[in-house]
Amino acid sequence: MKKELWYIQDQEVFIYTLIGFQEPGGYGEVHIKSKTETIHIFRGYERRKVLKEVRRELNTLLRIQTTERN
Repeated sequence: MKKELWYIQDQEVFIYTLIGFQEPGGYGEVHIKSKTETIHIFRGYERRKVLKEVRRELNTLLRIQTTERN
């Protein structure tokens, strides 16, 4: 499985690419690409835990970019 999701907030665009996680406990990866071409890769066997890490990282990225603009 491969899915691509776009997340837009305050003129910042993040592209999530989910690869794998086809069955419970199955391996998968989440790639986050930001406007600055930075790619963050999260890997694991439990989708919920991996997505939780992704959410934390995205919140951190948004905070940093908001601080840089001000």
